[in-house]
Amino acid sequence: MGGTIPPAPDDAPAETMKDKTEKQPEEPVKPPEPESEESDVEIDNEGVIEPDKDDPQEMGDENVEVTEEMMDEANEKKMEGIHALGEGELQKAIDLFTEAIKLNPHLAILYAKRASVFVKLQKPNAAIRDCDRAIQINPDSAQTYKWRGKAHRLLGHWEEAAHDLALACKLDYDDEASAMLKEVQPRLWVTGSLSVVLLHIHNYLSLSLLFFGVI
Repeated sequence: MGGTIPPAPDDAPAETMKDKTEKQPEEPVKPPEPESEESDVEIDNEGVIEPDKDDPQEMGDENVEVTEEMMDEANEKKMEGIHALGEGELQKAIDLFTEAIKLNPHLAILYAKRASVFVKLQKPNAAIRDCDRAIQINPDSAQTYKWRGKAHRLLGHWEEAAHDLALACKLDYDDEASAMLKEVQPRLWVTGSLSVVLLHIHNYLSLSLLFFGVI
């Protein structure tokens, strides 16, 4: 009736509002990473030392032909070295055992004796080198595995230490090696695999049954 029809509303503002109300895609929330089992358990590193970095010690000539006279001299040096060790003269003992080794590099006990002094001097890498050589000559020496186990313990090599100490006790039971094995084994619960832990528990129980008849 004479009135004017209002113009149709502009669609542009409606589209703008739609754009504003559209939500941006949210980044997926990452679930928290599970903490490792070791995070709540501190490894007991008491007694672990820094590795020695001295040049390798004299190991003797493997190809030397040892005469009876050289054997006798080597034995004399060995006895002098044992005496020096008993007197607490550790460096003198090292020197004497080294002289004996140069005279008779085919005698495993000489390397094992020198390794024992290196352990006392807290030079585990040198001790391990001597033990490795001794085991090449005689793989059935309990004392050699005992000293290598002690050297690995000083370096915090728990699995290697447990292996050597258990083998030392298996070859020839030793109270000192057994006591250190009991000290080392708990570290395997933190650092070692379950199979390794169970293996050493089995070895320990077997030794207890073998030597004492009880567990």
